[in-house]
Order: sequence, then C-alpha cells, then structure tokens
Amino acid sequence: MSLSLAFVTLAALLFPSFQLFAQPNIQTADSLKLSLKAPSLQALPDLRNLDLSGWEGRDRLEGTARNAFHANRNRQKNRPWRDLSTEEARKDVQDWTFEQYVNTTNRYSAEIGLNLNPFDAKFSDVQRDSLAKKLVPYERQLVSVTGYLVMTYPGPPESCNSNSAEFHDWHLELLAAPLGHYPRIGDPTSIIAETTPHTEQALWASGIRLQKLAAFIRTGDPPRLQYHPTGSKPHKIRVTGYLFWDASHSRSGEDIGTTIVRGGNSGFSHPWRATAWEIHPILKMEDLGTEK
Repeated sequence: MSLSLAFVTLAALLFPSFQLFAQPNIQTADSLKLSLKAPSLQALPDLRNLDLSGWEGRDRLEGTARNAFHANRNRQKNRPWRDLSTEEARKDVQDWTFEQYVNTTNRYSAEIGLNLNPFDAKFSDVQRDSLAKKLVPYERQLVSVTGYLVMTYPGPPESCNSNSAEFHDWHLELLAAPLGHYPRIGDPTSIIAETTPHTEQALWASGIRLQKLAAFIRTGDPPRLQYHPTGSKPHKIRVTGYLFWDASHSRSGEDIGTTIVRGGNSGFSHPWRATAWEIHPILKMEDLGTEK
C-alpha cells in the first residue's frame, strides 16, 4: 500500500467526513456545491416583525431619489399598508389569472408607449413628468394574482429604502406552474411581487413565512448568487396589492421575455420577468397549498 493511500485510508477511519473529499465521485461538483448552500432554516432570512421607529426612511417615502420622476417611482413603491381582510375592502380588487395578468399589463405598456427607459438620458424632465401622469390611473388599481412561489429573495439596498441594508424589499418570483429547481435557462419567466419595509410587519403578523411558501431563497450578489433549498415544495399563493410599473426593469429581451435564455447559476438570468409591471407593494398574501 502506498504512503498516500495509507494516509487516505487512515483519515477516512478517523474522520468519516474526510471520505467526501477523498472520493469526489460520491457527489457531483454541482450537488456538493448546492449542499454547501443549505444552512438551517433558522439561518435563512425571512419576513420579520419589523419595527420602523428610528429608521430615517420611515417618513421619507421618496428615499434618496435623484430626480422628480425617481421620487415619484419611490413614493409609489412605498404606499402604506391597508387592511384587505373584509369583503368590503376587497370590492375594488381585480382578480386575475397568471395569463390575464401578463397579457393585461403588457397591453398597458403598449397603450402608454412604454418603449424606453425613462431614466435614460434621452428622456427629458417634461417627458418623465408626462409619463408619471399617464401611469396614475393604472397604478391606482388593486390587483390579485395567483402563482407558484419557486424563489424569493431579500432585495439589495435601494434608493426607495434610503439605501438601507436592514430595511429592504422582498422580491417574490411567481410562476404559472411549479418547478423542482431554481429558475434557469429554458424555464419560463415570472411575475414579480414585492413587500416593502412599510408592509412587512403586517404580512409577518398575518402568519406569512416565506421559508414555508418558497422552494428556494436566494442570497448574495453576482457573481456569487446562492440558492438555498427550504425543503418545501413551491406553494401556490395569492398575492394582492397595488399595480406598479418598474421603470428600471422595462427592457425587452434584457428584462422582459417569455423564457430565460442566458445567465443564471451564480449570476442574474436574462430575461427574468414576463412583464415590467409588478404588484408592489404587496398588501396581502394567501397560502393556497402545494400541487398534489
């Protein structure tokens, strides 16, 4: 027996976990990598009983906007929570299927002429002001849509939240059908819905826990995105809230499309959403269970 082989054998006897590294054929590199991304559920982030007192962004709804249009977008994101638990409160809510949501909101984009990123230098302040006024009747709508929550993730520091790392949005990616893996090339794109610091506590108090509803929680930033399996199947959920057009993610092919065609793994996928319109903020979430 060679000295190196004797060492491996002895190490395997003394330290059983050493066998995993001494025999790399036990797991593929990908499965080993994924296993290292699966901390206990207690270690994964989730909705919190978030106290906004003392946070500078609580009353600064425009956040750290760089112009009037940007401030308008941030204030729309930060609309306050309202109780939708009664039938009377829900009378103005439009209930859409996944397909209805995508088709209707893409029609809205065509009606308004949303074919340029208004943060682009090509847009003048007059054009931005005109666009903000056009969006008003659309974004007054309360919308409810159902989908499967395959993946969710805490958002990065953003200007709408005064660039806070602690007080952040939660991004929910809803799909028309469940997946057994996190989204990757060839998979359909999602509808985006977001909680905000202003609605998180109410959702937490209602008993919503994302670790139970989502199959994966994503953390990190490119090129080191990580996808943590929660051990749960994707739950079908109903999300209700205000309609919002996200000017920052409105590019066809780059942001918007029907199928993911590039990226993924440790970087962002493109395109990654079926429409530039979001439910933002989320006011109510309902667990409809998993696919049988």
